[in-house]
Formats: sequence, C-alpha cells, structure tokens
Amino acid sequence: MQEEAPMITAHDQVRELLKNTGSVLPISSFTSKNFNTWKWKGKVGEKELVPDDLLELWKAFGKWERMEIPFLYLYGVSGVGKTHVALAFGWQRISGGHSVQYWQVEGLLDALREKFDGEMSEFHQLINSTKNCHLLILDDLGSQKITPWALAKLD
Repeated sequence: MQEEAPMITAHDQVRELLKNTGSVLPISSFTSKNFNTWKWKGKVGEKELVPDDLLELWKAFGKWERMEIPFLYLYGVSGVGKTHVALAFGWQRISGGHSVQYWQVEGLLDALREKFDGEMSEFHQLINSTKNCHLLILDDLGSQKITPWALAKLD
C-alpha cells in the first residue's frame, strides 16, 4: 500500500516563499493585496484626485525601482489604499526573490522592546533583518507615541 503524499496548499507555498526570501508579510494579504485588486479611490476627503495624481504615484514607484530615490512615503487619509498598494508592491518584490519586511510600526516597536528585554542576539537579528531587507514597509508611521527609545530604534 502506497502512502499518499501530503497535499500542498497555497498557504504552504506562500509560507515557503516567505521563508526562502527571509520576508515578513501577512500571509492573508497574498491573494487580496495585489495590483489587480487595488482600486484607485480617487478622493481624499472632498478633494477629487485627478489622473495626474495617480501618474505621479507610478512615476515615484518607477524612480524607487530604478534606485533614483531611496524610499517612498505614501500618505493620505484613511481608506485610500496606501496599505493595499504597499503590500502589492511587497508581494511583487517577493515573487522576484527579494526580501521584504512589512511591519505596522507599533508592532515593530513592540517586537523590538520584547527582544531587547530578552536575548540580545534576537534583538540584533530583528534589527539586521529590517535594515538589510530589499524593501521595508512601515505602516502607520507617525500614529504611535514616539518615545526617545522608539525614535532611536526607528532611526
């Protein structure tokens, strides 16, 4: 009697992709946060955003991809799709074999505090993984209370 091979699920493949690239992204965002599912909201408050605004966004992505600029800062009111497009860009990078780290800033600070109070090698490993990844996505930057310690670690 032959033993059946275990069934490999899409989640298993995504986990393997994250592991192989040393990336940290929410697995649940793999199918939902991509450029095919991203809808340009077209408004910030009462202000209509014209197609030129979207064109500027894509130009900025291109400049970052060509390493003409060191970082992108997406800002706007809640609900316009900043996190969605950042995760879509992250998944695109991971599929190209690059390391991507996604952190809600408060979660990163909590993880750093926890590791700082524990084994220092784990703290340094987390610092190094965020410093050395190809793409670091910090979500909700500025929404947390900034202490001198938090500011020093984010710097």
